[in-house]
Amino acid sequence: MSAKKTIKQKFNVIISILFLVTTTIFGSAAFAKTVITIGTTSATKSSNPFVEYSVAYYGAFRMTYDTLQIPASDGKTANSIAVDTKRSTDGLTYTVKIRKDAMFQDGKPLTAEDVAFSYNYIITNEIGTYTQYTAPVKVVKVIDAYTVAFKLKEAINSGWLDQNTFLWVPMLPKHIWSKISKKDALGKLSVDKLIGSGPFYLSEFEADHFMRLTVTESGRRLFNPAFDEVIIKQYANDSAMLQDFKVGNIHIVPGLPEKSVPMIKNMKDVVVKMFPAYWFDEVIINSWKHAYKENRKKHPHPALKDLEIRKALDWTLNEKLAAKVAHGNYSIPGAAHMLPTGYGKYCNTDLPLRGYDIEKAKKILAAAGYKDTDDDGILETKDGLALDFDVWIPSSKTHEVDVATIWAREAKKVGIKMNISAMDGDTLWAKMSPSGGYDIALWNWGGYADPDYLLSVLTSANAVDGGWSDSGFQNPEFDKLYKQQRVAKTLEDRYKIVWKMQEILYNEMPYLVFNYWGDIGAINTARASGNIALSETNDGMWTRDFVLSLKPLK
Repeated sequence: MSAKKTIKQKFNVIISILFLVTTTIFGSAAFAKTVITIGTTSATKSSNPFVEYSVAYYGAFRMTYDTLQIPASDGKTANSIAVDTKRSTDGLTYTVKIRKDAMFQDGKPLTAEDVAFSYNYIITNEIGTYTQYTAPVKVVKVIDAYTVAFKLKEAINSGWLDQNTFLWVPMLPKHIWSKISKKDALGKLSVDKLIGSGPFYLSEFEADHFMRLTVTESGRRLFNPAFDEVIIKQYANDSAMLQDFKVGNIHIVPGLPEKSVPMIKNMKDVVVKMFPAYWFDEVIINSWKHAYKENRKKHPHPALKDLEIRKALDWTLNEKLAAKVAHGNYSIPGAAHMLPTGYGKYCNTDLPLRGYDIEKAKKILAAAGYKDTDDDGILETKDGLALDFDVWIPSSKTHEVDVATIWAREAKKVGIKMNISAMDGDTLWAKMSPSGGYDIALWNWGGYADPDYLLSVLTSANAVDGGWSDSGFQNPEFDKLYKQQRVAKTLEDRYKIVWKMQEILYNEMPYLVFNYWGDIGAINTARASGNIALSETNDGMWTRDFVLSLKPLK
């Protein structure tokens, strides 16, 4: 998912299939169990689906909660809880029939009452992380025990609904969540409240350490997996994960660090799989209007409002070098369009690439009136304020630190000073959103087959406390187009609208995109077998059906 910072950061994830006695690793257990261990460097702070955003958690989310539809191959979706969907002639009502065998993990049946409640709960309480998926929905009504009707505010492209509204909202048990207030829903919830209807239930959780998912009776009946539990274990760094892979403790790697690919490829019996590029790395230039209106002299630096400064910064950024530094030979240098290349025809390829040109950057700055009046090598504004910018990076993203260091070297050539600092990702996010207390930052985002989520990040609706916006970008025309692309009658019409949205971003420059990349997965076929074709969804090797297909080999 896309969900907060969620889908915002790329984390290296490892799936290993191990025969483990759970008493040895995670505490007491009545008997030995066959366990799939999933390792990750992402820090999962919460097990609440309305709060947590890490890649590791969304892997668990897909296994523990059902949605009406799930990711399928070729960027499409397939029925999960839903079995049939019909659209009314006017496009304002979608009638959805659901499975009759779905059951919550506490033994209660999942009915239309729960489906309607799940959506209406989010709509009524305005649960921020999911409102973008329920935005077109007025209300969901119960027709009978296994049928609901989605009443829409306006006719919406059915493909958009499949990829958003029907794909992401978790089915919540009404008998539990009807007693939970909005305040509590956004807080810390005990494991017994976190009941879903997926093939696994969350049996144990320790923040920043592990999540234990146990196969349910219905999961065993429907999927017959060759294991009893999934343990999502968090590693401190990539090195520890790769070391486990080398010695045979780790068998599946859904998010292989790019720089390790040559070494992994040379290992016997290892198959490496590349996934489409749905991620991008970007430079964020502070665009929070309220921060500039407060006339701060720093964070944000007032000169960053100037579009000519942004253009000059872009010309000093060598996208080809940055892409290679960030992800080796397994990425695509950033172009002029924001959307990663995996989005195909949604990418506005008509926009001219600014590229890397130090002399051009110098000319832009000179023409805009920036001068070095004290001969210290740093240009100043007309008010005498030096072009001295702080550039902040998540400490977990060492490749972005390297990119920023190289960029700062180039920027210095045109009279711009950059001070590079790394900090914890949560700390950086708090400085960015919604306070706008920064100059420039490096970050990354990832999306799914539909571009709506990535586009939504740049809407004014997300430039609020609790929203997704890191840049604070706000543009009424962009917001208008964002709504229009949801209701476009044809795919070609939608392509044109999304192209216009990217043109606005190109001209106003809240982001400087320097790299597109996709996940790289690896499996040691001597240690585990699985249907790799099932991983060919936007969830990659986190795909629920792929995980369920895994079988340990002795």
